[in-house]
Amino acid sequence: MKNSAFFLLLIGSQCAAFASEIPKNDPEYLSYEIKKDENLSIIASKYLEGEQALNRLLKLNNKKSPNAIPVGEKILLPKDLLKYSASTATVSKLNCNNAFLVNDNPKQLEIGGLLNEDDVIKVPAGCQVGVTLEDGSNINLVSGTLLKFKTLRVSAIEKSPQVDFELMNGRVDVEVVKRAKGDAAFEIHTPKALAGVRGTQFRVGFDEQKNTSQVEVKNGIVAAKGQANDRSEALTENQGVPISEEGLAGAVETLPSSPNFLAIEKQNPASPTIIKFDADKNADKHILRQSQDATFSQILDDHLVDIAQIELNQLSNNAVFYQWTALTKSGLQGSAADYAICKSESAQQKDRCNVTFYMRGFKNVAMNMQKFDETTKSYQDVIKTGQSATEREQFLLKSLPAGKYQWQMSYKVGDNTSVERKGVFDLLVVN
Repeated sequence: MKNSAFFLLLIGSQCAAFASEIPKNDPEYLSYEIKKDENLSIIASKYLEGEQALNRLLKLNNKKSPNAIPVGEKILLPKDLLKYSASTATVSKLNCNNAFLVNDNPKQLEIGGLLNEDDVIKVPAGCQVGVTLEDGSNINLVSGTLLKFKTLRVSAIEKSPQVDFELMNGRVDVEVVKRAKGDAAFEIHTPKALAGVRGTQFRVGFDEQKNTSQVEVKNGIVAAKGQANDRSEALTENQGVPISEEGLAGAVETLPSSPNFLAIEKQNPASPTIIKFDADKNADKHILRQSQDATFSQILDDHLVDIAQIELNQLSNNAVFYQWTALTKSGLQGSAADYAICKSESAQQKDRCNVTFYMRGFKNVAMNMQKFDETTKSYQDVIKTGQSATEREQFLLKSLPAGKYQWQMSYKVGDNTSVERKGVFDLLVVN
């Protein structure tokens, strides 16, 4: 089959014959379609840099002259000669005042602040930082993370910014806007691992004390590679791989599910309320986070637990949010599950309570929330707002009935950077 394809290419144009020598998806080259009034001289001047750019382009595409190139013909551009300009990232979520840049002149981060190539972010304990790239991709940095923006730039021809983050400690949770084949690379390095994607949701962790890494995929495909491995491992939805201290990737694992709600127990009015959950048999331990709002902008508590249950001594009609994450023995984390827990305000408001969303520093906020309907087995609108020009510290939804909800919030920060965040939670009401 290979010989037949090669023969057909040989009897075509010179460009086609040369293209047969370069793999179709070679990451070193970019495919480009000639447009009206373009030739190789114009393309070299517009998209490439260096005195030898035109000669390199002619040789690469087996052309003797830069002129008379048919409209619609596809050529190859060398990626190492592409012209780049600086790209930026915007701080789009911040839950404390002491997350800061570790550069020559350290400074505190603020909502709407810009981050550039070579910037280093240090996230202190108890803090979380969210940044949004120019293409809308979101990166969430958890407590204790140290991250360098090693590469952050954009070419005139690629739609997405080229990104290379160096994770020196902690964890990042990434939502990458889908990238087409041949688009700019999105990679995260740790001292022990490399993860590269085109469009997906995934997490990368590095523990500087244990000198180990983890790569976990929520959806999409991620190529994960240990520093000492010869080839990368393709991870798909709900898969992860641990990277050892020696830089070797372990066996691919199925990530454990987060605990499912079982029951609410209260023996007498004076005893604490016990919220019981059913844990995945593959989970070794669980992380339990606590926050006062649905976006987990402010983490009140974050600790490991062995038994999947929550013991509560005090409850109010303002829901407190709890987030479960299951851990494997190798340290991989499954997807999180959020639960809002509260006490109904009165007999007249049975099975209802209040839910809060913090939005400090957000502009032009639009909110959409839906509740799952057990009869139709579909989500139905509860609230859907247009953009609000008024800035507010929080968004309070009163008297929500118990049930499963999904929400989506869009807003702007800084110089009108658009941000979109979404989530799902179960509202559990204690009567």
